[in-house]
Amino acid sequence: MLLNFQRQFTESVSTGRKQQTIRSAGQRVHVPKVGDAAHCYTGLRTRNTTWLGTWPINRVDVLRMTITDADRITDLVVGSSPVRAFELNSMAQADGFSDWSAMEAWFVRQYGPSEFYGWVIGWDFGRPIPRKAS
Repeated sequence: MLLNFQRQFTESVSTGRKQQTIRSAGQRVHVPKVGDAAHCYTGLRTRNTTWLGTWPINRVDVLRMTITDADRITDLVVGSSPVRAFELNSMAQADGFSDWSAMEAWFVRQYGPSEFYGWVIGWDFGRPIPRKAS
């Protein structure tokens, strides 16, 4: 699975500080699966494409949340479990943010008020998949 990251996340991905990403289901044809390879890049489809690494996907959970008109995220559910307040900072840090407040602000800017449906996709940074020579 190709994963394109904004420049702000490149160091976090390549150093292993970010070992998961949240992606909208949108119009995707390919549903990520455990065992797939996460091919991580920045600048895909540009002259500045940079490969960050490839790792095996070891976690895929459905994610639902509501982004409100008041610039807040509510009703956050991962899998079948509501995310509890004390888990928010850990979730944000695993996704490369300093804390929940930074992650919430980013999602509000990216998606605006909406019902968000997608996946939390995690990869095993300790088991890199070598890049094939082209």
